[in-house]
Amino acid sequence: MCDFAIGSDTGGSVRIPAAFCGLFGMRPTHGRISLEHATAMAPSFDTCGFFSRDAATFAAVGKVLLDAETVPAEVTSVLLAEDAFGRTTPATEKALRAALQEMVAGGALPEPRTVTAAPAGRDLLEWWDQSFRLLQGWEVQHSPGMLPWVRANGPELGPGIAERMEIAGTITLEQADGAAALRAEYAGAVRAMVAPGTVMVVPSAPCPAISNQSSAEEQDAFRSNAMATNAIAGLSGLPQVSLPAAVVGGEGPVGLSLVGWAGGDEALLGLALALERFCHPDLVRP
Repeated sequence: MCDFAIGSDTGGSVRIPAAFCGLFGMRPTHGRISLEHATAMAPSFDTCGFFSRDAATFAAVGKVLLDAETVPAEVTSVLLAEDAFGRTTPATEKALRAALQEMVAGGALPEPRTVTAAPAGRDLLEWWDQSFRLLQGWEVQHSPGMLPWVRANGPELGPGIAERMEIAGTITLEQADGAAALRAEYAGAVRAMVAPGTVMVVPSAPCPAISNQSSAEEQDAFRSNAMATNAIAGLSGLPQVSLPAAVVGGEGPVGLSLVGWAGGDEALLGLALALERFCHPDLVRP
């Protein structure tokens, strides 16, 4: 319907729909694109992201929004986040690993080295639950356009959103301080791994788009796995690009994401251009 679109990405709201719709999607380095005149949700996580169907348009939009030239990708090291792939369905993991291997075999990426994104033996769900979720809820509680507006205006919200707004209102300063300490630990560890010249490969979402008839339990399982994986970039403030890499037969598109170093947004756009030829042919505009 259009050549490109922009959207806010706090916990994955560009990367996940990009994966579901077979699009290129980007969350930039936190603070890289101005959010002046935007409504804050959770300011330490909020970013302005963007989508497009083809890499050339995607890179052109990035050039304008980032106010910088797209540069050739200078990637010398690739990390595969094993714990993030462990949050996907078997069919999604198989499709994304196959797509990544084609990129490596085609000489577009170095052979990946397996790592865990959550350091010190911790679990991604723990990092999301005890850090991202609490900090986001605390900031939602104090952002005028979020929980204060909901309380003042009483809009009709869907059950998942209504519950999360209610939970956000119960988070204490003590909980937020503890979550911030965990975030600092996590961000430091991830930024140390994803140094300039390195990208981390993660799934954009744990599966193709789930049915709108899914049970509450299925939706909760999807949400926690999707948010835990996307919190890698969110907690560390790093840029992430989602590529329309594959299709899971009978279910729909899935996205392969590359998390880059702080300020490495242009290099990720360069990678999108270089890797487009390895993306699924049914998803990429000819």
